[in-house]
Amino acid sequence: MAKLPTLVLRWTSLVFELCCERLNPSLPICFLLLVGVMYGAWMNTGYALLQLQDGGKHPSRHRWLAPGSVTLVLVAFVMACFVDPGVLEDTPRSKAKRTHAFDGLLYVPGSYCSTCEAEKPARSKHCRVCNRCVARFDHHCVWLNSCVGERNMRWFLLFLTSTVYLCAYGTWLSMALLMQEANHGQMTGWKDTWAYLLKWHSGMVSIVLFLSMIGCVLMCFLAYQASLVFRNLTTNEAHKRYAIQQQMDIENKKILDQNKTHVEMGLASNEDLLVMPSHAYDRGPINNLWEAIFPEAPLIARTTSH
Repeated sequence: MAKLPTLVLRWTSLVFELCCERLNPSLPICFLLLVGVMYGAWMNTGYALLQLQDGGKHPSRHRWLAPGSVTLVLVAFVMACFVDPGVLEDTPRSKAKRTHAFDGLLYVPGSYCSTCEAEKPARSKHCRVCNRCVARFDHHCVWLNSCVGERNMRWFLLFLTSTVYLCAYGTWLSMALLMQEANHGQMTGWKDTWAYLLKWHSGMVSIVLFLSMIGCVLMCFLAYQASLVFRNLTTNEAHKRYAIQQQMDIENKKILDQNKTHVEMGLASNEDLLVMPSHAYDRGPINNLWEAIFPEAPLIARTTSH
């Protein structure tokens, strides 16, 4: 029995390594299967209710809106997976160097990628999973089995937005159908209503719970990603700046303690605290969003003067 936790941990580590540390299409395939199963389950239950309720008024609108929403998610997903994220073997490094100036904090001239043995343009990073340098590297997404970078960021944002919309739309429509069913059953009170729905429409209730939970999680992730886009920050840069800020806080604490000691000893305490430089690539929310959606914009418009 003592070996069971060790065995579970070993298998968990192996699965994590296969899915998250190596190129592996298993999670993208799982996503496609999940979308197909959920859509099939909804068509089997929700669409039947649409046909029965309100004399066929709803189906005329949702007959194309529901499959259209699913199609949008799938198109954005496929494009995010297969569009070049900005691999520097395909995007010339000389062009990438003109696109973004070095900020002197996270990116300095003369930096080289030890793996590619080539100069690293500003905002690029070597992905250890894909084993390639990517322009304006954001992060490696295991659900896409690809990096998110300069050229596929717009598709990634569309994928997130459309998926959140699909979850919200599916939850709202399913809840509306369930409430109408409860009204037709002349249920009074939440207790009787839920008992009735769980007895006769447990499949739809499960769909509502699943879509609402997944939608909330994805909405939080979309909000975080949007906050980075509007500041022209990548996930990689946000993590690096956070680490630098943590180190600065430690150094500032030492400086404050040293200044306090000097004051107590009657000595001058004029050592300034360290301050995090402003983000060099922030050009305002609208321009930042434009840059993420249209990475092929004129290079001179996207080169910072910092």
